[in-house]
Amino acid sequence: MYPRVKRIRTPKIDETIVSFYLENQAIEFDRENCIGCGVCFKVCPKTAISDPKANSVIDTSFSFDDLDNVVISSDNCCFCGLCISQCSIIGIENDKPKLLEDCSECSKCTRYCARTYIPEKEFERAIFNGKTRKNPLFGYFQKAITAQTTDKNALEVAQNGGVCSTILIHALETGLIDGALLTGMDENWKPKPIIATTKEEILSAGGS
Repeated sequence: MYPRVKRIRTPKIDETIVSFYLENQAIEFDRENCIGCGVCFKVCPKTAISDPKANSVIDTSFSFDDLDNVVISSDNCCFCGLCISQCSIIGIENDKPKLLEDCSECSKCTRYCARTYIPEKEFERAIFNGKTRKNPLFGYFQKAITAQTTDKNALEVAQNGGVCSTILIHALETGLIDGALLTGMDENWKPKPIIATTKEEILSAGGS
């Protein structure tokens, strides 16, 4: 009975060959080159394609325009670069994320942006073996403490206890890290990314 379907799987390529009565058609899926854009999902007439990396149906309800309207053009971007790392057609222009080609509406830039929505339950399931928190006020923890730095310089610029700044300074001075990617602010009090390689640069980004 036609069509007949034959699937060949290798470590890199998934090849599906569909044999019709008069012709054969082959579809190749390259795992290494797939960026999860969702175009194949949108054109499939049977809605039979799901995200090969997330093992779930791709969300195509948002586009770069949504990210631009809500975050970039509204000056809410913290310049973390996550949208650029998730999508190969987003680049930097005038120090802001910029769409380089036509958007495929895969939703990744909007879905993973920390300024739009953080899927906490998805993170919890991935980290804690499929479990989610039972108490809405607290996540998973082994021990909860309050702390305050003993570094007077850090305490002067800290919004709360200055612990994060102190830990970074210690890691830098002991050679554990070469530097830290932090968020400071410009003269208009807008977020500004900085690479801190000295104690003074770390303290300049102090405060939540």
